[in-house]
Amino acid sequence: MRAPSDVRVIVRALPGGGWELRHPEPLMLPARSVGAWLAHWAEARAEAACFVSADGEVTSYADARAAVGAIAQGLLDQGLTRERPLVIVADNSVPHALLSLAAMYVGVPVCTLAPSWVCAPGEAERVRRVLNTLGPAMVVHGDAVQLPSELGLMEHVAAVVALSSVPRARETAAVEQAYARVTPDQLARVLLTSGSTDLPKLVRTTHGMLTANQAQIAQMWPWVAARPPVLCDWLPWSHTFGASHNLLLALSQGGTFHVDDGAPTPERVARSVANLRRARPTMLLNVPRGYAALLPLLEADETAAQEALGEVEVLFCAAAALRPELRARWSALAERVRGRPVRAAAGWGATETAPAATLTTDVLPHAASVGVPVPGCVLRLHPTPSGLELRARGPNVTPGYWGAAPDAPTGFDADGFWCSGDTAEWVDPGDPSAGLRITGRLVEDFKLSSGTWVAAERVREDALRRLGALVEQVVVLAPDRDELRLLLFPSAAGIAAGTDAVQAHCDAVLRAWRAAERGSSRVPVCGLVVTTPLDAAAGEVTAKGSVNQRVVRARRAALVAEVYARATP
Repeated sequence: MRAPSDVRVIVRALPGGGWELRHPEPLMLPARSVGAWLAHWAEARAEAACFVSADGEVTSYADARAAVGAIAQGLLDQGLTRERPLVIVADNSVPHALLSLAAMYVGVPVCTLAPSWVCAPGEAERVRRVLNTLGPAMVVHGDAVQLPSELGLMEHVAAVVALSSVPRARETAAVEQAYARVTPDQLARVLLTSGSTDLPKLVRTTHGMLTANQAQIAQMWPWVAARPPVLCDWLPWSHTFGASHNLLLALSQGGTFHVDDGAPTPERVARSVANLRRARPTMLLNVPRGYAALLPLLEADETAAQEALGEVEVLFCAAAALRPELRARWSALAERVRGRPVRAAAGWGATETAPAATLTTDVLPHAASVGVPVPGCVLRLHPTPSGLELRARGPNVTPGYWGAAPDAPTGFDADGFWCSGDTAEWVDPGDPSAGLRITGRLVEDFKLSSGTWVAAERVREDALRRLGALVEQVVVLAPDRDELRLLLFPSAAGIAAGTDAVQAHCDAVLRAWRAAERGSSRVPVCGLVVTTPLDAAAGEVTAKGSVNQRVVRARRAALVAEVYARATP
């Protein structure tokens, strides 16, 4: 590999094959704990807005610190400790944020569970197993959340209270004493992985992981320290992107976090637009599904777009790459309503990496790049039959899983690298500073009946790029079959055009694809437009907006059979 003029990554070849990557800069000294950010900004920016609720109520940093002290005292009076976490079953809100910060301020770990999962039909047993593993001292639920009676919480938990009834007390010296005892290796959060086919893993997330990761982000993105960020975000705090990345990005830099009670669904996306117009954020942080849902509304209303995007300097996409046509439309919209472009950024990470392990910078313009390692985090590209697996080691990487059985796989290799299951390749094999491109997941990849491996994520992205604006999501079919076929979920534009029109368009695209390329593991031969939308409540779409391909294939087995019975167009 040639050495570029602006070296952003140091690469060495590994003796057994693969590569090791690291950032050339050392990591800046992180804060001691999550609470240290609040303590600092409550003095340095006491009157600045820390949180803004969905109805516009402002909580200053001084008010946030006072509320955290009162709640923390109440938790200590209830006997909560570092050994027994606090579980919160609630949607995002300012009271939820203050409760989480209060617990972490005095060293009580927090685990947030999505109400949609806890209350979903058929999930009670899995939820109960998670709660039994955690052994919480207290469960707090949103006032509108009715916990299923099947959970039997009172048998195992000392206190079950509504969010509005969380105990508060006059703060005593005990709060600052407990805060002073919090160390970087102490747990701050326990976050669940998706667990789509088995019990979710409970990821141990320390204060040091979270503070190191925000220091890593600030080194890669100096603009977040140059101007306190203003964020408006809907992503749930039961997932690492919302809880660890976005919420703490605002807190760590003395910024303002607006709670967005919208979502990327037809029923709630207009609410997100209204919240963005009020908040006037400096950064947009979202997943592809969120950007796709927002864009038509903003394109149709130039005043709304000017208000929502007028202060935005960075558009960050996580979970998956933003499709090229969406990226181009966002760029064109920003240019039209602002008269200047918006910086596009991307990255790769996981719950186990707190979450940012790679990020792009201004010198990484390639649309597919997820960037290079953040300072202090060492990555390896480890050869597997399906590609180069990304592995990570560093101060932002989890020490392991809560409640894991002694004989359970640790998730780490012999050199202490966490094995992600994600595969990657160089964007430019001749220039490592161009960064990495994610090519798929080992668990999503499968074999055809011929024994040939299919990189399912690569096929999915290629299909979406070719199919264009009429198709929003694609599910790649299917393990142990002779050939690849697709389930096609139309976008809003596709729904407006009609199923027959979308099917005809897709048939033509797939015919052209087959004519241009060969390869049973790369080129789908047929697709079927699905009229029933993806069902998030059934696990087909995760809370952060990505599609669980395995769940869709299992739940829609009849459609899988139908598309394989269909004649090749």
